[in-house]
Amino acid sequence: MGDIIMGNVKSWTLTTSLISMLLVFTSFAFAVEIDTTENTESMDFRIFTSGITVVKKHLHIENTYNIVDDFALPIGTVFKSIVIDGIDVEYIKNNTGKYINLVLEGDIISVLTKDGVSYQGEILNPEGWNFDQGSLIMMLAPSLSPDHIEKPIIISDNEISSIQILQFANNEPINSRLIDENLMQIEISGTVKDKEQSINYIMRNVLQWEPTYTLDLLTGNISAYAFLESYIDFSNANITFVMGSPLIAGEVSTYSTNQRVLAPEEAAISSAGFGLNQAGEMWEYKYNEKLGLYKNESVKLPLFSGKLKLSNIYTWNGAEVLLKHKFTNELNTPLPPGIIDNYEDKVWVGQSELKWVAKGEESEILSQYAKDIEIEEIITEQTEEMNKRIISKKIVINNHKEKKIRIEIIRNLPYPSNLIKTSPNNKQDGSKLTWDIFVDDSQSKSINYTYETLLNK
Repeated sequence: MGDIIMGNVKSWTLTTSLISMLLVFTSFAFAVEIDTTENTESMDFRIFTSGITVVKKHLHIENTYNIVDDFALPIGTVFKSIVIDGIDVEYIKNNTGKYINLVLEGDIISVLTKDGVSYQGEILNPEGWNFDQGSLIMMLAPSLSPDHIEKPIIISDNEISSIQILQFANNEPINSRLIDENLMQIEISGTVKDKEQSINYIMRNVLQWEPTYTLDLLTGNISAYAFLESYIDFSNANITFVMGSPLIAGEVSTYSTNQRVLAPEEAAISSAGFGLNQAGEMWEYKYNEKLGLYKNESVKLPLFSGKLKLSNIYTWNGAEVLLKHKFTNELNTPLPPGIIDNYEDKVWVGQSELKWVAKGEESEILSQYAKDIEIEEIITEQTEEMNKRIISKKIVINNHKEKKIRIEIIRNLPYPSNLIKTSPNNKQDGSKLTWDIFVDDSQSKSINYTYETLLNK
């Protein structure tokens, strides 16, 4: 599989010496030929879950001449982010529009022969023309023909030095004949100063990765995976999956406050293919093998495994009863957001959505609906006094299971309201009321509470 991420493509004029590449320099101080076959250690990807990928492409220019050279980058590259190491850069130019596949009938071109003779005119070859397609037929413009009349001319391909496209036939858009519409073509001019050089840049939405999980709800065993999708071809790349979001200028993120508690750490066992590292506020998993994918391919790689101490409780907030699993992350790695596939005795029972869980942070996931726990809430009394309404309610919990359950009942008082009394006692956080109730198997239990709501009159 050929690697097209950062191959050397040369510039936009056609040349017989580079038939397979189609492109050459338009101008240069001294051209440095760079091998287009990717070295197995030539490219590094740091892929963030936010869709940002930081790329480091290693160059191997073994002399100190000045260069004017062209490179192909994925179309998702942020041009302003390009930084060159090891070269004193004179300029970096985005000239994607100059790269074309072939000349077609009706194109207006300028041809330079190896003898230094220049011709200008319109292509007449019905199937278009390339260097491997024999002689070029063109209609010379009257002003350029020896007798100043419009007439055709045939030029053998072995006589042609270069061709410049002056105008596409039918004024078609330039990207219709780009060598690869998924590539950005850049030109770099400068002087090599160091033995090792690299091109560094940011890509958006070209490589996408997200964590996924499997969790055994009975044992707490959890396994994390990196699911990677590629929208480009690449091969033999060093891949680092970054858990965390970089701050991007002009983009504002809202962060929730994480509640943390001190807890003993339990080591998460990294997959044999990964190494864990903390870099600033980021957590990185570096894949120890070279990786390659074709465009639109995806791969799922094991990241780490560990064990969570799950505390199970049912919860109800006015709708369906759900089974909830509370835990404290005692692993030596955070748990980034992702989808969890839940299992019991190796049987899939549903999915959960995990939010970011820092080391030592308390969190919870919802796993299943509990249809055999029924809850009913009714108004037992309602009165009005002056500027307030007093409401009494009763919540009945019916446990149809053949086991004792623990259930969390959550209600939110309307605003503005004040709790007057409750039985049994509850926890209150502002307008949020929470009861932690145990109900024996095949039994019922009731909650009674009264509150007042202020009326605007």
